[in-house]
Amino acid sequence: MTEDKPAVPGTSNESSAGLSYGISRPVPQFWYDKPQLWFAMIEAYFNRSRIKIEETKYEFILSILDDKLAHEVEDIIINPPELDPYTKLKTELIRLSQDQKIKRLIQQEELGDRKPSQFLRHLRSLAGPLLDDNILRSIWLQRLPTHTQQILKAHPTMRIDDLAAIADSISEVTLTPVIASTTDHDNALTKLIKQVKDLSKKVANLTVGNKYQHNSRYNTNPARSRARSSSRRRSFSRSRPFHKMC
Repeated sequence: MTEDKPAVPGTSNESSAGLSYGISRPVPQFWYDKPQLWFAMIEAYFNRSRIKIEETKYEFILSILDDKLAHEVEDIIINPPELDPYTKLKTELIRLSQDQKIKRLIQQEELGDRKPSQFLRHLRSLAGPLLDDNILRSIWLQRLPTHTQQILKAHPTMRIDDLAAIADSISEVTLTPVIASTTDHDNALTKLIKQVKDLSKKVANLTVGNKYQHNSRYNTNPARSRARSSSRRRSFSRSRPFHKMC
């Protein structure tokens, strides 16, 4: 039994793989960036050649896989699914391709001069609809400035689109002109930190009402007020001889 070699675009080996299954046109090598489009083309070949059996489609795809892909789906090759082997192989190859996209997002894409919300839309366009929002959220956050990450991570349950709106506001606050004076720069930095903290509090709908109420009750407690007054009088009386000596 002769083993089929991986199909390489533009070679006779590529054509012979298709011919053995009744496909007359050269079959393109798997497209990692566009797996769904690749399968759409392959299935057009199947329809034209009247190939409808799952097992036949499965065997054909295996015959044109390169070494890298074969290693990735080793479990499906060694233990072929009894039901719908082609469909399951197709699903797995698309998933693997999606994982590769995610890795490229992590390794290559940067925020640059884009707004955080623009960068989020860019990542979504690259990743496609199959990317889980939790993974997208993690990738997107890692590419934001550190101080922005720290603020946004305090809101783990907030929708990613709402986080993007907050991140845009933070970036607008931080885009201040270059200040020559060190003192002015320090003042601007202090002001910036305060603005960012205020923004974070508003977004999280935080309230310090309970704290104020607690302090108010504490201050209006007669016993505690008398204790503090008595303490101040004792402190004052002890300090008077000292002043006389001076």
